[in-house]
Amino acid sequence: MLFGTIIFLLAKTNPEKFGRLEGVGSQTIHDFIYFSFTTYTTVGYGDYIPVGPIRLISQIEAWMMKIHRVVAGKRPAGKSMPQRG
Repeated sequence: MLFGTIIFLLAKTNPEKFGRLEGVGSQTIHDFIYFSFTTYTTVGYGDYIPVGPIRLISQIEAWMMKIHRVVAGKRPAGKSMPQRG
């Protein structure tokens, strides 16, 4: 939601400077959050396309998910951290 909100605010503030989303939909905050969710999960349906500098924000979001998967993959699912003490 954070990235969707950031992209929404930048695109609505000054689309010529920051960019915009092109595609289907009414360009409400819900559309931007949907775009952010599909970017973060790396699904990327292609119904929205970032144009301009907000592409960088979208790329950062996608890379954050990739890094998260690598870090989370270091510990087997269901295993808790060892207790100290």
